[in-house]
This record gives sequence, C-alpha cells and structure tokens, in this order.
Amino acid sequence: MDRQIVFLLVLLLTLLVFGFTVRKYSGYFKHTRKGFPVKQLGRRFGVMMEVAIGQTKIFRRPVMGLLHALVFWGFLVILIGSIEMIIDGLSGTERALAFLGGFHSFIMASGDIFALIIAVGILVFLFRRVFLHVKRFSGIEMKHISHLDANVALTMILLLMVSLLGMNTFYILSATHAGHGVVGLYPISNMFASWIDAGDHNEFWHQFNWWMHIG
Repeated sequence: MDRQIVFLLVLLLTLLVFGFTVRKYSGYFKHTRKGFPVKQLGRRFGVMMEVAIGQTKIFRRPVMGLLHALVFWGFLVILIGSIEMIIDGLSGTERALAFLGGFHSFIMASGDIFALIIAVGILVFLFRRVFLHVKRFSGIEMKHISHLDANVALTMILLLMVSLLGMNTFYILSATHAGHGVVGLYPISNMFASWIDAGDHNEFWHQFNWWMHIG
C-alpha cells in the first residue's frame, strides 16, 4: 500500500507539471493570427500517418534514418508496457495486462528487443554528436545550450532503456528464485539473466529499476 501511495503522489505531480506545461504553451496560440480552414481531413490523416508514424522523410539518410525510425517505433511499443506499469503502480498488481495472453507476450518481447535497439541507437547518436563533429550539428544557429540539451535528452533515454532491461532481467531472476512463473517473454533480458544473479537482492534491483524507469 505504501508503494501505491508514493506512486500516486508521483503520478499526480507528473500530471500537474504536464498540465502546467500544456497550459503555458497553449496560451501562445492566443497571440497568433487566425489560421486557414482545415480541409481534406482524410488526405491530411494519411500524410500524418506516412510522415509521422511511417517516418518516411527521415529515410533520406538511409542508415541513420532507419536508426531514428527504429528508436521512434520502439517507443511506441514500449509505451504499451508503460501503461501496464502505471496500472501496476496504482493497483499493486504485477503484470496487470497478462490476461491478454499471447498479445501480452508479443508486446513484452517486442519491448525487450526494442529496448536494446534503442540503447544501441542512442549510443551511436551520442558518439556522432560528441566525437564526429557532424557538420549539420555545428551551424551558427546551434548554440552550446542546444548541444547540451540534446546530449542530456539522449542520456536520459539511454537510462530509460537500461532501467527497462534491468527491470525485466531482475524480474526474471526474482520470479525464478521465488518459484513463480515468469509472465511474458523477454528474449534479451533472459540472456542477461543467464549472465548475472544478485541472489537475495534480485527483488531489490527489480524494484530499483522499476522506479528508475517509471520515474
């Protein structure tokens, strides 16, 4: 129950900050000129799905474009797992969406694989920014604070993926040691679980990574 109360407080604080930010930026629209009428909604929706979800424009640079797209698509998949974590945090359950059966296992396995792909992608992005001095990252409009913001954001994403893999890995170890069945499929974390074992501290590290990821 204590964990649920703490989680609820953290969630409410997060929603409060989010709501304040939305209100702040939506207020800027009051100072803009009236826009043109929006027409051809079907066509606009198709373009949005193609460009925003399909990430088609970013493939002008095939290798880095694919890596960026994989990071974006991975976040969409991992978002479903995050919804489950919110339900677990509020209700005190463990893997609340397990009743979805095979679909749940598919989502968990996909999220586990994408977590590694995203982590590798972020390391590549950071390496390019810090060591390769890519020309388009060093234009006169790119101030020092812009580079710092980008590096901090990438580092935070990397920590999110590390904590997700850590959470899954120590969940497998904790459940196995306790004699419980593992709910879901975690191909990458299963591999990590075969390399490490914190013994009696597996559940501690499971909870540590859970809070680190959801926080």
